[in-house]
Amino acid sequence: MATTDRTNRIFTNMPEDWYEYEVTAVSDRFGESAPSKVEYTLGHPTVQSPELKLLSFDEQTATLNWTEITGASAYNVYEVVGEEYVLLGTTEKRNYIITDIADGKHEYVVTVTHSRFGDSGYSNAVAVEMQNDLTPPVTSSNAVTDWINKDFDVILTAEDDKSGVDKTFYSFNGVDFLEGADFTVSGSQKISFYSTDLAGNVEEVQTAQVNIDKTAPETSSNANSNWHQEFTVQLKAEDEQSGVNQTFYSVNGSEFTEGDIVLVNEEGINTVSFYSTDVAGNIEEAKTVEVKIDRTAPETVSNADGEWHTEFALEFTATDDKAGVETTYYSVNGAPFKEGAAIAITEDGVNTIEFYSVDGAGNTEAVKTAEVNIDRSAPETVSNVDGEWHQEFTVELTATDDKSAVAKTFYSANGSEFAEGSSFTVDQDGINEISFYSVNKAGGTEEVKTAEVKIDRSAPVTESNESADWLKEAVVELTATDDKSGVDKTFYSVNGSVFVGGSTVVITEAGVNEVSYYSIDKVGNKEEVKTIQVNIDGIAPETVSNADSEWHKEFMVELTATDEHSGVATTFYSVNGSEFVEGTSFAVTEEGINTISFYSVDKAGNIEEAKTAEVKIDRTAPETLSNIEDKWLQGEFGVELTATDEHSGVAKTFYSVDGSEFTEGTSFSVSKEGVHEIAFYSTDAAGNKEEVKTAQVKIDKTAPVLSWNLEDEVALGSELAISYEASDALSGIASEKLTVNGEEVANGDLVSFDQPGVYKIQVSVTDQAGWTSTLEETITVFIPLNDFKVMPGVIKGNSGVFSIQVGLPKGFSTKDFDLETVTINGVSAISGKNGFEQQAKQGHFRFNREDFKWIDGTQLLEFRGMVGDYLVIGQATVETKASKK
Repeated sequence: MATTDRTNRIFTNMPEDWYEYEVTAVSDRFGESAPSKVEYTLGHPTVQSPELKLLSFDEQTATLNWTEITGASAYNVYEVVGEEYVLLGTTEKRNYIITDIADGKHEYVVTVTHSRFGDSGYSNAVAVEMQNDLTPPVTSSNAVTDWINKDFDVILTAEDDKSGVDKTFYSFNGVDFLEGADFTVSGSQKISFYSTDLAGNVEEVQTAQVNIDKTAPETSSNANSNWHQEFTVQLKAEDEQSGVNQTFYSVNGSEFTEGDIVLVNEEGINTVSFYSTDVAGNIEEAKTVEVKIDRTAPETVSNADGEWHTEFALEFTATDDKAGVETTYYSVNGAPFKEGAAIAITEDGVNTIEFYSVDGAGNTEAVKTAEVNIDRSAPETVSNVDGEWHQEFTVELTATDDKSAVAKTFYSANGSEFAEGSSFTVDQDGINEISFYSVNKAGGTEEVKTAEVKIDRSAPVTESNESADWLKEAVVELTATDDKSGVDKTFYSVNGSVFVGGSTVVITEAGVNEVSYYSIDKVGNKEEVKTIQVNIDGIAPETVSNADSEWHKEFMVELTATDEHSGVATTFYSVNGSEFVEGTSFAVTEEGINTISFYSVDKAGNIEEAKTAEVKIDRTAPETLSNIEDKWLQGEFGVELTATDEHSGVAKTFYSVDGSEFTEGTSFSVSKEGVHEIAFYSTDAAGNKEEVKTAQVKIDKTAPVLSWNLEDEVALGSELAISYEASDALSGIASEKLTVNGEEVANGDLVSFDQPGVYKIQVSVTDQAGWTSTLEETITVFIPLNDFKVMPGVIKGNSGVFSIQVGLPKGFSTKDFDLETVTINGVSAISGKNGFEQQAKQGHFRFNREDFKWIDGTQLLEFRGMVGDYLVIGQATVETKASKK
C-alpha cells in the first residue's frame, strides 16, 4: 500500500506474473471513494510479424518487400507449398528477389528472427501467378431487395482467379466513390460498386438497392359510439414506405389475430385492440376502441289474464337493460302491427294479441301472444298431419272454440275405438288413417275429420360395383333402393375419413383402401355401414426432416424417408441452392436462414417432389442499448434497456445495479442518491450471450447549502462586502447569482450604499442536477444625524420635559420629519396642537422625562424617525441624575 498526491505511480523490476491494483481517492471533506481496479499480466513480448508486399513482378522474377521489425537479426523467406512452408532463404535485408518462377500460382510468407525473443509468426501471404490477366474482377454484394427496418451492413465480395483483387470501391447514387468492401446504409439507397485487380483491370460498375423503412404503419378504424346488434370493425392501415404487411386485432383481451375485418357480436361493451406491421417488420403501438353490442331483445309483458271479458283495456310494459326500449308494437287478430303500449279490445270472441318491442340497437323481440276472450262459439279441430313420410309421428290435435272454450277432444287410429286426447303417436309401418273431433263446454259436437299418417321404419339397401383386383385408380359406384319414403342420401368414407355424401367414389391413394358406405331414406332410417376394399399402387416416397423453427448456433439435419410399398432407394439434399448430393444427415453452420431442399426415390423409381425447410443459424450475440445519459438527475430515473438481434431475436436481458446479482428485465428504476454503476447484457434465442456493458446513473436529490450573515441597518454612505457560502455534496455547483436591487454583483464584492432606503439582497445557487437554493434579505440604509443636541445638558429624573435639536446632512431637510415616527430609546416625542409640528420642521423635539428610567451618570440616547420614506438614526450621550424621590 502507498499514498501519493499525484495521479500516477511507477513500478520497476517487475517479474513475469499476474498483477491487480486498486486505487481510491481521499477527500478532506467527503472521505474515501470506492476503489477502481486494474488487472494485467506481465510477460515477454511476442515478436511482431512483418507486413509483406510484392514490390515488383516481371516475367519470371518477383521482388518481395516487408516492414522493418525492431530488434530483428534476420528475415526468413518461405514458399507455401500445399500445407508445407519451404524455406527459400534468409537475409538481413528487407527485400528478397525470387527468380525462375514456374508457371502457376505461388504464395510466399516471411518470419522474423529476433535477437532476444526468438521467431515471430508467419507474415501475411503474397501470391504470384505466372500468367497474363486481362479479365477484371467480379464483385457481388449481400444487398437484398426485401425491405428491412434497421441499418444494413453491406458487404462486397470481390473475386479474381488470376492476378487477384486489388481494391474495391463503392458509392451512393453513383457519385463520390470510396474505397472499401463493407459499409453501413441507414436509409433506402441505391449503391454502386466495382473492383480492380492487381493486373489493373477495372470492373464495370454494378448497382444494388437497399430498402430501409424504420417507421411503423398507422391504423384507423370505423368504430363509433352507437349500440349495435353486431358490428364489423374495419381496420385501415397505411404505410408510406415498405407498405403494410399485416394487421392484427384482439377482442376483449384475446390473443391477437391477423385480419382487418373484425365481426364483434359479444354482448356488452367490447374492447377491440389493433395494430399493423409493415413489410420491413416495423410494429405499430396497439390502439383500442370500444364497440357496444346489444343482442338481447327487450322483454315485454301484458296485463292479459285469460278470463272472459265484455271489453278489456290491454296494456304492455317493456324493459331493456342495455340500449333501452325504442318502440313497442302490437297486432290484434293478425292485423298489421301498430306502435303503442295500450289498446282497448272489444271484438267478440277470443282475440289473439301479438306484441313485441324493439330496443335502441335494433334488437327485435320475438313476437309474444296473449288472448283476450270476448266471446265465440263451436269448437274447430285441426291436426298437424303433413302428408309426408315419418319413422313415427306424434299427432297434435288443436281445437278452438270462439266462446265457451273446448271441453274435450277424441281420436281413433285405423278404426279403433275413439279415445280422449289431443296428442298421440303413430308408429305402424304403412299408411295409417286417423279420425278426430272435439266437444265444447256447451255440449256441441264437431263433425268427425280424418287424415292419413305415413310411417316408414325400414332402412334403404345399398349395393356397390366392388372388385378384388389391384387398380391404378378405381371408380366405385354405389346404388341404393327404398320402397316407401324413398332414398334421401348415400354417404361414403375412404380409409376412415369423415363420411361425405355421394354415390361415385374415385380412389387413387396407393395401398389397400377401405371404402365404407351407407344410405338414409327420406324419413331418416339409416342403413348399417358396409365396407369393401380397393387396392391402389403408384405413390412416391415421403421424406421428412428434423428441421424446426428455432434458431441454433449450428444444426445437424436428419432426413427420414418412408415408402409404404416398394421401399426407399435413395435420399438427396441441397443446401441454399447447391447441387443435390446423396445423404440423410448433414450439418448446417452458415449464419442466417438456410434453405434446405430434399427428396427421395423409391425402388420402383417413383420420384418424390422436392421439399424445402428452413434452418436458422445465429452465431452473433445481441446488442443492448440504454437510455442513460451522462448527466446528473434530480430524482428517480427509469432505466430502459433496448436489445436487438438480427437473426434469432432477443431472448432475455439482464441488469445489475452497483454490483448486485444480475436480474432479468428491461426496465427498472434507480432512486437512491449518488453515482450508480449499471451493468447489462442480453442473450438471444440461439443462446448467444452479449459482453457486459456498463453505464452510470447519477442522482442528486439535495439542493445546495446556502448561508450568509448580513446587517439589517447601515448608515448612508457605508460600504459593505456582500458575501455568502455555498456548497453541494454531490453534483457540485453549476451556477451562482448574487443581486443587489436586481443588479448582479460577485460574491464578496464591496457595495456602496449611497442612497437611503430599503435594499433587496438576493442570492440563488444551482447545482449540476438543477436544484436551486435562494436566500433573500433586506437592508435599510438610514440617514445619520450630523447634529444631536440634548437640552438641558444635565437631565434630572423629575417631572417635566427635555428637548433635543437635531440636524441632517446636506441634501435632506428637517421640515420633512414625520413627528409621529420620532422616538428616543423607543419613547415617542410629544405631539399635539401646541406647535410641536412646527418645531419638528425645525428639528426640535420634546419628550416627557417621566417616560424614561434615569440613572446617575451618563446615558446613551438613540434617536429614530422618518424623513419622508427614509429612516433617520442618531446617538448622543447625556449626563443624568436620578430623582431624589
